[in-house]
Amino acid sequence: MLARRLPRPALAIAAALATAAAARVVPAQGATTAGWQVATTVGQDPRITYLLDPGGGNAGDGFVAPDANDAWSVWGSCAASCGGKAATIVEHWNGTAWHRVATAGLNLTSTDAVAASSATDAWLFEGYDANATARHWDGTAWTSSALPPWAIRFNESGVVQIAAADFAPSDVWLFTLGQQGLSPQTPYAGHFNGTSWVKRRLPAIPDEVDAVARNDIWALGTPGDLSGGQVLMHWDGTTWSTLALPTPSVPPGDSAFFQIPAASGPGDLWLDQYVAKNQGSPGTTSLEHWNGTAWQPVPLHYRTGVVATIASDGSGGLWMIFAGPRPAFTEYFAHLTSGGTWTRTVIPATTGTTVQQASVITAVPGTASAWAAGELIVPGEGSGGIVGAIWQH
Repeated sequence: MLARRLPRPALAIAAALATAAAARVVPAQGATTAGWQVATTVGQDPRITYLLDPGGGNAGDGFVAPDANDAWSVWGSCAASCGGKAATIVEHWNGTAWHRVATAGLNLTSTDAVAASSATDAWLFEGYDANATARHWDGTAWTSSALPPWAIRFNESGVVQIAAADFAPSDVWLFTLGQQGLSPQTPYAGHFNGTSWVKRRLPAIPDEVDAVARNDIWALGTPGDLSGGQVLMHWDGTTWSTLALPTPSVPPGDSAFFQIPAASGPGDLWLDQYVAKNQGSPGTTSLEHWNGTAWQPVPLHYRTGVVATIASDGSGGLWMIFAGPRPAFTEYFAHLTSGGTWTRTVIPATTGTTVQQASVITAVPGTASAWAAGELIVPGEGSGGIVGAIWQH
């Protein structure tokens, strides 16, 4: 299964969260709201603990749930000033409880992606150091191995963005996201076959990835010749192909692009349509749903300020995290059923905390449940502290 959006290097995100903690306080909600509750918190005030969020699409948000009895989350944690090295925290759900997975001796400096297929097959990838490294968990211990020099590259923004997908110890994908310069390039991904990493040619440069199964991977990207536009790619287990994107319908002067691919199969893909407006504030105007035959536009049911992320619910519907309009910017979990019914609930906090943000949401395979993860603010003098939060529905 895939790890899960837009890049936020460790110290930059921690600083941003610290500022937000001081400036933005949302009224605390109860521990449970309409089926959602805080399942656990990670870290301890006054430190700042934040969810790993280096990837794109549904890849790299530091949270992956291969099945109902197996989920992984990866966090960074540092002192309130966040001026030094951030520690990496790995948490694992065994079907009953969350518990810490020891990482002593790994010398983790900047974990850039997490992926897992089971409780005995999980990966951490690091690409910021001179020698990019993969660390594999076999259920008992971690082993480290060097990645080939081509496997991870800095992109045009000067950062490493990675999406990783793990379907078995002998079937792991590693995507470097974003273009690597201003010259045309040959896009590719790395694929681990259990013995070595092999280059796999891609139709376009991947920007966001969502992987459902070993024969069902979706990616949004840009042409390798940098000619402009977006390319939607799909892997069927044998071949990468492209699928025509829907044509946006926007007012003159506005422009639109698609983001956050969220799928549960080759006939169930959701895209968020984001409009950059000529006048006024930009934002999500609608969703697009691929049913295996055609695209269908799906208007948003609620007024939104920002759509943080979307995820397929595995049954033809959709989960969404969004903030309502100003001035409150209240944060919600929302659900759209396959029958077209929308519901929403305010994101709950725990006693003594307020919601900073929820940034990832994912269905629990084979169930009607879902996980979400993000951060809670612990109010206090100055900026207070920030702890990680995992919600369960």
